[in-house]
Amino acid sequence: MSYDNTTALMQALSHGTREAQEYFLRQYAPHVFISIVRLVGNATDAEELTQDIMLSAMQHSCDYDERRASLTTWLDRMAHNAAMNHLRTSRRLNLVPIDELPRADISEAEIDSTLDTEDIDLLQQAINHLPPDAQALIWLFYRDNRSLSDIAFITGRAPNAIATQLHRLRRRLYTIILRLKDRQQ
Repeated sequence: MSYDNTTALMQALSHGTREAQEYFLRQYAPHVFISIVRLVGNATDAEELTQDIMLSAMQHSCDYDERRASLTTWLDRMAHNAAMNHLRTSRRLNLVPIDELPRADISEAEIDSTLDTEDIDLLQQAINHLPPDAQALIWLFYRDNRSLSDIAFITGRAPNAIATQLHRLRRRLYTIILRLKDRQQ
């Protein structure tokens, strides 16, 4: 079964409709998994967290308000919070190499033609030096093309704060790239 809109899907979920639950899991669990694995860097932990989030989302489907955020943005907020809590409680703020994550490689279509593979490698190495929450902002804004208001909703921060942090991250990435270039010479 397919659902015409999110309201119908969320209403069916709040009534515990099995078809709606199956549809919801099939449509949205992969997205949630990718969002989480980018942050925690471990597929096993990401699978567990994804299951928890999907169950929680189904249980709290009546709390969803489409006027505040799209369904994927609402789920991304839950995923972000769960991943950050997991990293805090497990005290494993490991830097996860982006090239080891599912769908983490930068496709040729996304690359400006002026960049060569060496530049791309340096950028990926620089991003790998950032903490997970900073990597998450980079992913949300540049890879997923999320708006500042969506990212603000996901992270629970003000859009202006997100814009400021992205500006600082760009400057930080530039500094890291310069250092990496110096090491290579």
